Amino acid sequence: MVTFNDIAQTLLYVVLYVFLAWLVLGLSLAVGFSVIQERKIWLPRNFPSLSCWGMLKVAAFNFVWCSFCLIGAIGVLVKKVVTLGFSDIEVDAHCTVESFVGWCCLRGFIGRVQVNGTENLPPPDIVPAPTYVANHASQIDVAAVYFMKRRFKWIAKKSVVYLPGVGQIMFLGKHVFIQRSGKNKKSVSNLFQKSSNAIQSGIPMFFFPQGTRWMADRLPFKDGAFI
Repeated sequence: MVTFNDIAQTLLYVVLYVFLAWLVLGLSLAVGFSVIQERKIWLPRNFPSLSCWGMLKVAAFNFVWCSFCLIGAIGVLVKKVVTLGFSDIEVDAHCTVESFVGWCCLRGFIGRVQVNGTENLPPPDIVPAPTYVANHASQIDVAAVYFMKRRFKWIAKKSVVYLPGVGQIMFLGKHVFIQRSGKNKKSVSNLFQKSSNAIQSGIPMFFFPQGTRWMADRLPFKDGAFI
């Protein structure tokens, strides 16, 4: 006779297997695609080609990024429970987990980072908050911006939310996701509304106005950062 405990245990195993399958598949796709995308950037003849060692570093960079973000996301949720709901998930996700992961990946796989001109940045508590705009040529850029030591919100394509670790920590950090394929008016309206709310509450927005990364040619800026 099948008992309730048998059913519960079976369901638990199913959930666990689905989670592990999503984790392995998601990490494999994320790491594999990141290497392919980064290699494409260096294909033009006027750029040095990306070596096998370089591709391994790209793969390790993304694996560590996703893994640390997943651990951080779990930690943030556990902290919320332990503190009986008094911890700020949004602040912990961005200011602690994201900043730490960005710092670890850049220092561990690239090297020391020197930041010049921080005295020109607006104070962190100014209202309305500024909008930061930067070129986007490589995955390194994403980690480098955390060295500004400023809180901000990303604009990211909606599919990022499904990436293991990265998607969950960005969701907890309440970054803004947008549907890039097609002309989704609701998604665009949501982008402007959430961006405006963040800026008016003193949290800067961060844009890569090209909307993608490519070093071979100049890319036109998307107009979202300038409206």
